[in-house]
Amino acid sequence: MVSTTFKKLLDRVPEDAKTEVQLSIDIAERIHHLMSEHNMTKAELAQKMGESCTEVHRWFSGMHTFTTKTLARLQNVFGQPIIAVDKGFDVSSMTIY
Repeated sequence: MVSTTFKKLLDRVPEDAKTEVQLSIDIAERIHHLMSEHNMTKAELAQKMGESCTEVHRWFSGMHTFTTKTLARLQNVFGQPIIAVDKGFDVSSMTIY
């Protein structure tokens, strides 16, 4: 059961921050899933990415901000998308400010 104090503190966290952390966790879970499919350890992923084991470990903390560069490199390692972007929108109807 969540304490009242914790609930009050959590309610004060901005929705953007909650969404950012959830996205980071979702990406980390996707990477973990792909690692399992490829029977790959974090150390092996770090080697393939040219990253330190510490950096790869950080990706699974839920607090890492993934760059598009890192996501593209991960996609190339696994040969599959890490995230999906809906390309079904009509650019001509967008308002440019």
